[in-house]
Amino acid sequence: MLQAIKILIFAFLLVSLGAFIVGAAPFPLADQDLLPWSVWVFLAICANMALWQKLMRVATFTLAVIWGYALLGNLIPQSSSGPRVAVGDIERTPEAFVAAGKTIFYGSGKCSTCHVIGASATTPRCPDLSGIGISGGGRRDGMSTRDYLVESMYLPEAYLVKGYGNIMPPVWKPPIALSPLEIETLVAFLQSLGGEPDVTAIVPPIDIDTAAAVPERGPQGDPEAGRLVFVEELQCNKCHRVGAAEVALEVGPNLTEIGALNTLDYMEESILDPNAKIVQGYGSTTLSLTNGEQLTGRLVREEGDTLVLQLDVEEEDDDDWGWGEEEDEEEDEEEAEVEEVAEDDGEADGAERLVQRRDLALLPIADMRSISARGYFWISAVVGDKNVSGPIEGEDEVSLTIGSADTTLTIAKSDLSSVTGRRLLLQSKMPKFDDVITVRQFRDLVAYLASLKGSVPESVE
Repeated sequence: MLQAIKILIFAFLLVSLGAFIVGAAPFPLADQDLLPWSVWVFLAICANMALWQKLMRVATFTLAVIWGYALLGNLIPQSSSGPRVAVGDIERTPEAFVAAGKTIFYGSGKCSTCHVIGASATTPRCPDLSGIGISGGGRRDGMSTRDYLVESMYLPEAYLVKGYGNIMPPVWKPPIALSPLEIETLVAFLQSLGGEPDVTAIVPPIDIDTAAAVPERGPQGDPEAGRLVFVEELQCNKCHRVGAAEVALEVGPNLTEIGALNTLDYMEESILDPNAKIVQGYGSTTLSLTNGEQLTGRLVREEGDTLVLQLDVEEEDDDDWGWGEEEDEEEDEEEAEVEEVAEDDGEADGAERLVQRRDLALLPIADMRSISARGYFWISAVVGDKNVSGPIEGEDEVSLTIGSADTTLTIAKSDLSSVTGRRLLLQSKMPKFDDVITVRQFRDLVAYLASLKGSVPESVE
């Protein structure tokens, strides 16, 4: 009889240990009292250690060690990108939705990688979302804040905030792949930033089932071979940071999480046509000013009508042979003195320069095709016997829409004469690799970039 009890208790230990590991529902002790499986495991261990002889005690002790590691793993905070919210896991109240949405914003949604909320020490890739719960309603004519936020989640390319490129992927698709409920909570959190969250169900603006039925492409290359292309053959790591690796001159975006943030299409396009989508803060430009100056540098950010330009640093040739070291020391001292004077004047290489849009020179425009695409944002022209000037609000093949005073004017391009304009054209410093990279290298490089999802192997760095 005692032997049968021992066997039953040991069997219960195995069952309870398995139930604990798979996360089964608590085992009922009575009609309304529940005990978690971890308690049953502990009780079964104690019983087996007391009843069994030496050999079975060793087996029980081994199982206890396994259980201990599993319990410790559950107690330690997990390092995943954030919890997934399943239907039924959250109460449909503003408080619960906002809390869940905030977790997703800083976790699995990866939103905080590109967006900031409030002042930040770094330039964000995407717009600051402070007060978006109010300001979002004014960005799209006739669209409420909530509808605008929903559209931004499902169709981010539908509207781009001035000064920012089309780099945000639809969050319902891989690699982010938020569920409909997660998107609802995320929208509620963003609404709470200055507004009142609405927790009613959201109807997606696209047919998710049809869109999701299209199979997602996977990378076709070898990530390890792609790493060699990145580091050795194309030397992308000289401008782009991956993990904690040092970068001589970081003129390109940090790519540590690009595989978790962007699609294969985006990565392929960025390699073949770097100017197609330029990340905020990494566009290079040359500005012609009304006083005759020309400034070349990186447009760090825009503050209203003020452009913040980081002037280019002039690169010097290194003396790889070590000749003239004494002369170099004297030259370094002289250059340091010159740099001190330049910094005092606010014109040192790498310094930030503030430029007002109105201070950009008016340049003659002879070719009327694709004026906006060539960087012109404000024009002055003669129409008949009148002068017309203002920001460009819209353009097609035959006409321009110009903002003038409190109204807008749509004017045929053929009616414009003596046209001049202010220009802000952003370009990427990244060279196009379409002529120098083989198909195999291209596929391997894309596969490597797709593998960068936040944790970088030591060999990569």
